[in-house]
Amino acid sequence: MGNGFVEGYFNPSNIVHAADGYYYSYFMAIPTQNWWVAQGLCAIRTQTLGDPASWRAWDGSGFNLRMTSPYVTGSPATVCTFLDTLMTHSHVVYNTYLERYMAVASGQGALDVDGRPTCGFFYALSADLVHWSEHRLLAEASLPWCPAGPGALEPVSVLYPSIVDHADTTVNFERAGRTPHFYYVRYNDGGIDRDLMRVPMTLTRTN
Repeated sequence: MGNGFVEGYFNPSNIVHAADGYYYSYFMAIPTQNWWVAQGLCAIRTQTLGDPASWRAWDGSGFNLRMTSPYVTGSPATVCTFLDTLMTHSHVVYNTYLERYMAVASGQGALDVDGRPTCGFFYALSADLVHWSEHRLLAEASLPWCPAGPGALEPVSVLYPSIVDHADTTVNFERAGRTPHFYYVRYNDGGIDRDLMRVPMTLTRTN
């Protein structure tokens, strides 16, 4: 890390129990030390949370890849196939109003605002937890590595977005309706002085 090199799997998402009986989660993958060349989002699933060996990763055609440890096998492990999305590690819920899975994440968008890179919180939708819509801006905000312009959500940096519906009865708040709350962390001084914030949301379908 001291020289800017990082390699492996990191930043897992929350776990979502889908209608197909599987539990899904996501993580960022950097298969080589050239992190600026190859990195992406991978998906894993299992039907048995109590068995770590039962998780399988998406290999491009199905959840068939068993992720092995090179420290155990003595040989390089096959890398999971990146999902076709620009979303990074996220928080995922099933939205009963949109009838889609909804992921929220912090990052830099492909679009510009007034000629500036778009920094902030984004969302994407999915019907099957594998194929995701184009990510769209939820709120422009400054991130520790990406400053936003005037009108940003907060005057300081923010991170760690999530969606929680206070009416949800699932153990891990895996479902949300039309009026959930959007949670995030505000960095007051760029260090350990932080606040947990929440903002009420109202979703509206346009088609």
